[in-house]
Amino acid sequence: MAGSVRVESGGLGFTVRAQAERIAVELPDVATLKTLLSGAGDIGQLRFIAGLLERYDMDVVIQLKGETIATLGRGAEPGAFENMFALGAVDVKKRQLIKALFKRRD
Repeated sequence: MAGSVRVESGGLGFTVRAQAERIAVELPDVATLKTLLSGAGDIGQLRFIAGLLERYDMDVVIQLKGETIATLGRGAEPGAFENMFALGAVDVKKRQLIKALFKRRD
């Protein structure tokens, strides 16, 4: 599987790219991230999706302003934060997230 698609709705847009067993969701700004998170469902759904990705040897990386801020599935390396909330195969990259939040996009 390989390819990319641009998703746009309500004035917000992002790109989804697929290459072999990896799907990258590229978010251009914080507003788009907030919109996606508000419709993401609950933690149980996140755990379920991450578990399926891990089971089928796939991963999804979430990128904000060019920084990888999270990985779900096979490539995830959960730390204390993720384990505290029992997120399963989810890795939130806190440093990259903070860096992206303050990064200017040219």
